[in-house]
Amino acid sequence: MKRIKRILLIILLLLVAALIVLGIRYKDYIKAAYYGLKYDTDTISGLIEENDKVYSELGNELENVTIRDLTDEEKTALEKGELTEQEVVDRIVTPSVPKDEEPAQESEQTETKPQPPDKGPTVQTKNYDELIAQQIAKMYVLKSQYINYLKGIEQNVIDDYNALPKEQKNAAGKRSVIMSYYSRGLALETECDAKVEMVLADLEKILDEAGRDKSLISTIRTAYQNEKTLQKSYYLSIYNS
Repeated sequence: MKRIKRILLIILLLLVAALIVLGIRYKDYIKAAYYGLKYDTDTISGLIEENDKVYSELGNELENVTIRDLTDEEKTALEKGELTEQEVVDRIVTPSVPKDEEPAQESEQTETKPQPPDKGPTVQTKNYDELIAQQIAKMYVLKSQYINYLKGIEQNVIDDYNALPKEQKNAAGKRSVIMSYYSRGLALETECDAKVEMVLADLEKILDEAGRDKSLISTIRTAYQNEKTLQKSYYLSIYNS
């Protein structure tokens, strides 16, 4: 009897351990499912907007450089291939000239002052704030691409569902159409995850070289994970509506 209890206890512990592992590995999906069932699309859209504020504040502490989000025109040009990812990054990152380096306004009667002797070529120092800003801008670009791809899949699902015979336009038909695009969505997520980690790896190298605090990396990663969770929740809420 004791041996049976011991075996049952071991099985129970293994089940608990398996549930913990699954919970850690798939917590993003579990959280997305919870939000998708609990909230409607309007509420989730509000949560997405709150998370967007985190992205907009990523470059606030950088000096002499500004980062903005993509315009609708830039998003369209990126989607059509009229602009490359790097071209968009170069557009949305704008270096600014420090006030102490701005050229002084010359008066009408400016005296010619003797110039100091040439000391040879000056050593160009890296503008780490601009390098950091470029990595943040790459996250803006990836975010735009990821959302655009999702919208494309959403439109395909809608078109396929509308093309179904009348008798198949029900919950089962909707589920069947959605599941037919599941593998594409999963592949998209995996690809985007890899690109994000590449950006964060480059950012970490820059921060190390500059001797900067690396908490920015965890902030970006958390914002990205939240974005994925909320986007999944949004589409789940549509399915449940």
